[in-house]
Amino acid sequence: MLKRLHAAWTYLSTWGPFALITIFYGGLGTIASILRVKSVSRRCLHWWAKRTCRSLGLTPLITYAQGADWARDLAHLRQGVMIANHASHLDIILIAALAPLDIRILAKSSLFKVPFLGWYIRACGHIPVYRGAQRHLNKTIGQEAIKRAIAEGATLFFFPEGTRSKDGVLRPFKSGAFMVAERYQLITYPICVSGTSLLLRSGGRVIHKDSDTPCTIKFLPELPPLIAAEPKEQQEIESVVEERAQQSKERAERLYQEAFTQA
Repeated sequence: MLKRLHAAWTYLSTWGPFALITIFYGGLGTIASILRVKSVSRRCLHWWAKRTCRSLGLTPLITYAQGADWARDLAHLRQGVMIANHASHLDIILIAALAPLDIRILAKSSLFKVPFLGWYIRACGHIPVYRGAQRHLNKTIGQEAIKRAIAEGATLFFFPEGTRSKDGVLRPFKSGAFMVAERYQLITYPICVSGTSLLLRSGGRVIHKDSDTPCTIKFLPELPPLIAAEPKEQQEIESVVEERAQQSKERAERLYQEAFTQA
């Protein structure tokens, strides 16, 4: 009985404040977006993540690979495509807490139905990713949302693995992030996250702060878009973009594999 009470208290003391923080910043961001107060609506994600890190006691070790100077002044980061490996629900919280800029996250469409958080991410132009029978909507609603976010000067955030790794092992990348980077000629900003899968384990509800493995965020060298001769026909343009995206994806995978080897 005491164990159950202790477990319930641990859960409530951890996620109760998180829920209140989400309600506050989700509501604030939604209202600010409706009133077109962009200076507030576009920063609420950062404020929410930063306050959540304090509440959950998350203090990651920040490191910079050689050539990752782009990450030393994130407030003035040039528009691009930000990518990170995905091992835990904590990943986006930790990264958003470090990035005080207009980031638009590509998130599974079910999150857009969550009260407050879903209202906020929809109102502020974050991008739903559809799966299963609705996958075809990525080519219409998804692409239009991406185009709109880029026109507004936002940096797009992708988890190129497409889903969380349940064992912390890097999964093969999908091409979506690299198609966007090559199509719009944007710099790719890679981030390597480690240790979060032990802090919040797959299917778990408890933050394991006693983990022997520290939570680390390592900024990797930026990847500029590949240069190619300008095609003239639309069909040729798409073919070239797909080819460059594949090359860019393979380049990023090599970079992450090297980072994982060094970890």
